[in-house]
Amino acid sequence: MIKHIAIGFGDFVGTTGQYFERSFNRDYQVTYVGTPWKDRPGYAPDEDLADLLNSMSPKPDLFVYIDSGSVHYFPRGLEKLEMPTIGYLIDAYPPETGLSNKMRLRLAPFFDYLFVANAGCIDLYSSGRDNMPVRWLPLACDPEVQKDHQLERIYDVGFVGSTGGPYDERGQALNLLSSKYTMNDFSRPYYGDDMARVYSQSKIVFNITLGRILNMRIFEVPPCGALLLTKRANNGQNELFREGDHFDTFETLEELDEKVAYYLAHPAEREALARAGQDWALQNHTYQQRAESMIQTVLDNPQEKLTAPARKWTDEQVLREYTVVHSMLRLVDASFTNVTLARRHHPQVVRQAVWELTKALGRRAKYG
Repeated sequence: MIKHIAIGFGDFVGTTGQYFERSFNRDYQVTYVGTPWKDRPGYAPDEDLADLLNSMSPKPDLFVYIDSGSVHYFPRGLEKLEMPTIGYLIDAYPPETGLSNKMRLRLAPFFDYLFVANAGCIDLYSSGRDNMPVRWLPLACDPEVQKDHQLERIYDVGFVGSTGGPYDERGQALNLLSSKYTMNDFSRPYYGDDMARVYSQSKIVFNITLGRILNMRIFEVPPCGALLLTKRANNGQNELFREGDHFDTFETLEELDEKVAYYLAHPAEREALARAGQDWALQNHTYQQRAESMIQTVLDNPQEKLTAPARKWTDEQVLREYTVVHSMLRLVDASFTNVTLARRHHPQVVRQAVWELTKALGRRAKYG
C-alpha cells in the first residue's frame, strides 16, 4: 500500500512537477525533496536522498522524480533508496526527431519504473536500461490552472512559448500570422494563470513543436476553450485527441494561413470544435489521471520494485555516472562534490571527475 510519497524536481513557475505534486497531495502524504524556490524551502540539486529518505520515520513508500526544465536537479543515492523509485522523463525524444537524448539516457537506469512523455522513444530507453519496461505517460492539463476564464476572445490567434534559437519554423509562422491577424504579445513569457488568460482570450491557438513531439501546449490549450491548431504529426496525438473532432492540424505555412482564415470566418464550427476538445481534455487528460496511472503501475507490477539497473552497479560506477550527469546539467557545486568524493573513496575516478568539473564550468559559462 502507498500512503506516503516523496517527490523531487527542480522547482520553477509552471514546471510539470508542481502539477504532479498537487495531484498526489489529494490522496497521499507528500514530502517535497526538490530544489527551493521563492519562499519554499528545499534541498540541493544533488541532495543525497538515501541519507534523507531512508532515515525518515516513517519512510516514504515511493520516490517520484519529475524531469525539470529551467532548474536542473538530479539527486544522489537513488540506487540506495529503500523504497521503489519512479522517473518521469519529459524531454525524452523519439530518435527520428534528431533531438538529443544523451543526458536522459544516463538518468534512465537509476529508476525502477520509468515513464516517458513521448511514445516514440520507448524502445531507445528500454535498451538503455537492460531492456526493462518503459511506459508512455503523456503530459496533461491541470483544470485548476488551465481553465476557461470566460473572457472576451480578443485575439484571432494566440501563442505562448519560445520563439528563438531552434524554433526557426515557429518564428516564420508567427511572423506570417502577426502580419495578418490580431495576436497577443508572444515575445514575452506567460506562466500559469497568465497563460490561461491568454488562451481564454484567443479564438485559435497555434502550435509547432520541436521534432513534432507532444508538448504541453497540446494539453493546455483545449481546457481554456480555444481551438488548438497544431502542426500535423504522427507521434501519438491522434491516439489522445481525434483530429477534426477535438483539434485541427496543418502541414505548411500556407495551410496554416488557410485554416486560420477558415475558422475565423466560421465561428460556430470553430467554437464547437474547441468545446469538444475542452470536454475531451478535462475528461481524459488531467494530471490527476496521470498521477493515478503512475501509482497503479507500481501496484500492478510489484516484481519491478527495487530493480533499477543502477542498484546493481558498483559504487565506483555510480560515482562515474553522477560525474557525467551533474556536468551535463551544469551543476558546478555538485561537480566539485564529485571530485571530493572521488579523492576520498575512489582515486581511480579523480581524473574523470576533474574533467567533468571542467566541462561543467565551461557549460555554465556558455549557457548560464
